Amino acid sequence: MAIFTKSVRLNSDFEEVWNFHSTIKGLEHLTPSWMNLEIKSIKDSSGKKIKGELVTGSQIMAKIHPFHIGSPIIWDVQILEREKQQNSAFFKDHVSGKPFQRWVHTHTFLKQEGKTVLIDQVDYKLEGLLGPFSLLCLPLFWAMFTMRQYQLRKLLDRP
Repeated sequence: MAIFTKSVRLNSDFEEVWNFHSTIKGLEHLTPSWMNLEIKSIKDSSGKKIKGELVTGSQIMAKIHPFHIGSPIIWDVQILEREKQQNSAFFKDHVSGKPFQRWVHTHTFLKQEGKTVLIDQVDYKLEGLLGPFSLLCLPLFWAMFTMRQYQLRKLLDRP
C-alpha cells in the first residue's frame, strides 16, 4: 500500500475549519471541479437520510467522472471514525469504488496559536493488476490536494 500526506496551516479558527469539514458542503467545495462530483445520497448508520453533520457511520453515495473520461464511477464513502477534543480533531473515511482496492483518508485538525493545521493522509492501493503502480498516483494526489488547500484558503483564511 502507498501513503500520501499533505498538510496546510490556515489562518482560520479551529472550530470554523472543523465545522466546515463536518458537512457535505465541505466535500463539495473542496472536490476539484474536474472530478465532476455528484452526491447521490447521504445516510446515517441506520439508513436514514441526513442533511446536517456527518458523524461516525455516515454513508455518502457519490458519482465522480474525472475529466469526463470513461464511464462515471460510483464511490461509497463511509465515515469510519470521528473525534473532537479541545485542541485537536480527526475523522477517517473509507471509499469503496474503482480504481482503488483500498482508500482510507484521515483528516487531522490541530489548533495552534489561533490558527489551524490540517493534515490529510491517504492510505491507498489501486485494485487488481494496477496495484504495483499505486505510487504513480502521487503526482495526481499532490495536484488534487494542492487545489483543495487553495480552495480552503480562499474560503476560510483570515488576514
